[in-house]
Amino acid sequence: MLDIAVEIGKIVEISGMKILVEVTENSKINKLQNNYGNSIFPISLNKLVFSKLPNNKKIIGRIIKISDKNLFKGNTLEHYDKNKYILEILLMGIYDEYINSFDTGINTFPLIGTKVYSLPEKLEKELFSKKTKNYLEIGNSFNNSSVTVKCDPDILFGKHLGVFGNTGTGKTCTIVSIIQGLKKGRLNVKDNNKNISPKIIIFDSNNEYENAFKGNNFKIRKISKEEIKLPHYYLSYTEYYKFLDASPGVQAPVLKEAIENLRKKTNEGKSFYFEKISNEIDEITKNSGLTPED
Repeated sequence: MLDIAVEIGKIVEISGMKILVEVTENSKINKLQNNYGNSIFPISLNKLVFSKLPNNKKIIGRIIKISDKNLFKGNTLEHYDKNKYILEILLMGIYDEYINSFDTGINTFPLIGTKVYSLPEKLEKELFSKKTKNYLEIGNSFNNSSVTVKCDPDILFGKHLGVFGNTGTGKTCTIVSIIQGLKKGRLNVKDNNKNISPKIIIFDSNNEYENAFKGNNFKIRKISKEEIKLPHYYLSYTEYYKFLDASPGVQAPVLKEAIENLRKKTNEGKSFYFEKISNEIDEITKNSGLTPED
């Protein structure tokens, strides 16, 4: 990873959240080396780049496609273009160097012809290692293993989070590592451990997680599926309709009447056994002359 910004090319097209960049520094790109003599390739898939905005902030993007535009032209020399590479870049967010802040909301775009640079290692660390009031280390950057990725656990667990991968690629281990890190690795802004006691529910359909948390200062309670009881009677009428796939014409009104009757028959006005719904529907249809299929 380079610790300097290297000019790659210029923007030739802006379309939504993507930009096209014409590589104008082919000779320089092909000969880059770091201080240890190792070759560096700033132009490759998933590499991060940046361009300057009119307000002097930096817009960050990721290379998602590399094309040779001479492939689409004739084979004669008059058609040959020395600036032959085109990069398709997906915009990720805007970095404000003055306040050291990265925002994924993009409301300003670069101008056509603006130069594009490789992202220096120092700036990449700022993007992925930003410390909040309390933060959690969740791993290293895929593009640069020396960059530690940190996040605010309140934001991470306060929204939907998905871990995707093929069988055997480590999805379970990743989830376990994040949860274990939440318990023992949550740090404050001064890098001091902050003791917390998170309460986490795991639906372990493949019996993978129980042994993962033994001996890690976790108190574990395993609940078998036979012990799980869902209070269906707290569902709304609409939720009952969706759960039982009741048609709006005839079935939904009958289902609603059945639930109302059962609630009236109970002391608390709500609690009743789920299987009694079917019996109550049979009584309603029998008295009304309808058939259960209606």
